[in-house]
Amino acid sequence: MKNSILIFATFITLIACSKDDNSTNPNPTNTNGISVKINGVLWEGSTVSNMVDESTEQVVLQALKSSPLETLGITFDYFNGVGTYPTSNDNFSYSNFLRADKTVFSNQKTSKITINVTSVESTTSGKKVHGTFSGSLQSNAGEIIQLTEGKF
Repeated sequence: MKNSILIFATFITLIACSKDDNSTNPNPTNTNGISVKINGVLWEGSTVSNMVDESTEQVVLQALKSSPLETLGITFDYFNGVGTYPTSNDNFSYSNFLRADKTVFSNQKTSKITINVTSVESTTSGKKVHGTFSGSLQSNAGEIIQLTEGKF
């Protein structure tokens, strides 16, 4: 199951393409998606996935911004309800951001994302989570982006 979730997350990341959009909105308005300030600039995306897999205790969050086309993904294990993640025993926590210029940022080097799940919602298709996140992601070239005021 982890492989299929990772493949889905990778697929969403790889389908992104570039398009310029210089508009910014200082206040989040996206109530059905994921929003975050990236280096102080608001980013809002529509939720592609907000899924809790109880059999593997894994959470997958994916968002897509259509203009310019960019993606943001967060995956973490050992989910057991409201609390702070990833846990110390989580060896699969992965976060990534694909910028419109095709630069991929991830937490696989020295950067880190902290997720605070504040509520869990039961839906007809399963459970989904709500909360906040912050931290930093790094590109392979060493560029670091700061994520603040993240909401999902």
